[in-house]
Amino acid sequence: DLGSGAEQHALTGQAEFSHAFRSEDIDDLNRILGRQYHAVVGNPPYITVKDKALSQLYRARYSTCRSLYSLSVPFTERFFSLALPGDPAQDSGAAYVGMITANSFMKREFGKRLIESFLTSVDLTHVLDTSGVHIPGHGIPTVILLGRHRPPVGDAIRAVMGIRGDPEKPDEPSLGTVWSAIVDQVDKQAESRWVSSEDVPRKRFSVHPWSISGGGTEKLLERIENANVNRLGKMAADVGRMTHTGEDGAFYLPAEKRSTMTALGKYSIPVITGEDVRNWMLTNPIVSIFPYEKTEAAPWITLPSEIRQHFWRLRTTLILRQDYGKIHRTTWIEMV
Repeated sequence: DLGSGAEQHALTGQAEFSHAFRSEDIDDLNRILGRQYHAVVGNPPYITVKDKALSQLYRARYSTCRSLYSLSVPFTERFFSLALPGDPAQDSGAAYVGMITANSFMKREFGKRLIESFLTSVDLTHVLDTSGVHIPGHGIPTVILLGRHRPPVGDAIRAVMGIRGDPEKPDEPSLGTVWSAIVDQVDKQAESRWVSSEDVPRKRFSVHPWSISGGGTEKLLERIENANVNRLGKMAADVGRMTHTGEDGAFYLPAEKRSTMTALGKYSIPVITGEDVRNWMLTNPIVSIFPYEKTEAAPWITLPSEIRQHFWRLRTTLILRQDYGKIHRTTWIEMV
């Protein structure tokens, strides 16, 4: 860990910066981070940048920064820039790069540019799922990326994909069950109870998101994808977070209660929760009371008496709901 100076150097990509901790030597940092190496190995930071101005500077410096990115994204780009480039036609010359980093970029939106624009431009050679490995003092799921600073070579990437995590905390982490399985299988195509290793077509790692689950999961997913006749995105007008009630129990009505409230009319909408979908079927459809007319809250007096009575009984709970740190008292006083 080279501290603030290393982070600022990663940000600017220059050999000069304005400050450092007392424990840091500016001249040494300039010398160390101002050149390229035959091997670059490390563990990038996983945090997000809280300062908006600093975040924008990272975005301006590193093309991989996207959405609410983690610092593991620009640092992955930085690792390769610290490595000596090589000719893909030659096995020598291209520097080696290795890092253990947070695996959040594989599925979350901020990792799309890193995967599809940057990692496709370098010779990524290994992707090792270490999310099931017990790492002391480390609770974030990780992945190990290995590569060389040159254009891609070959049509396959060696992947070690996770099946199960460590069954218990090992006394000696370096001898842990899953880590030992990775070490044993990384150089051969094999499957154990813990991981499976194989040469995966490079094109599979050129598209976001990544899935590196072993034990035949990828083959099953491929069969499902090939057999699909439609996709949810084509059937739904919007997918994602649309709204929230702040108190689902007050707004959501199960079938047995819905039948007793006959005046819902236009003030209700169907709701499907994840718990209601089982075995590809909707098992318990519910509705939500929706006291709105178009996009504006409906005047209290216009709501059917049954709905007003329902909300009035729950007024204390509803008044004390918090939304972005504020309670709803003013809104409900006006309605009543």
